[in-house]
Amino acid sequence: MCLTIKDSYLYSHRNTEIVTTKLSNTAKRDMIVYKRFNVHVKRDKTIVLISPYQRKKYEVNMHYHQTGKEKFTFAWWNGELCINRGLHAYVSYKDVNNNLFYDEYAVKCIIPKGSTYFLGKYGNIVSDNLIVTDKIYKF
Repeated sequence: MCLTIKDSYLYSHRNTEIVTTKLSNTAKRDMIVYKRFNVHVKRDKTIVLISPYQRKKYEVNMHYHQTGKEKFTFAWWNGELCINRGLHAYVSYKDVNNNLFYDEYAVKCIIPKGSTYFLGKYGNIVSDNLIVTDKIYKF
């Protein structure tokens, strides 16, 4: 999944580092967001969530964070800056519902206060921290 950073086209003539500094945000409070998952229930009744693009496994009630030197990776595409690496989600219930496939579920997540995030053009968001809750919705 790639997030096209909202308003990045305004800075397409600039260095990526300058653009990301100008367009990044810091969460002033916990933010409710929604993430798409395929849901699997094991024999022991534990729930395994699988992200649809990277096929990464997640567990409910767990805190995930990007670590290392590069929390986000960026690439210019058609004059706009995109983020490939980061914890992707959607800003609202409506946005995630508009992007779900028939076999996917929406899971309520939290971007904790103090996290760095970027807003996308299409109701999506990428953060360096994400708490996956046990609130799972099928639309």
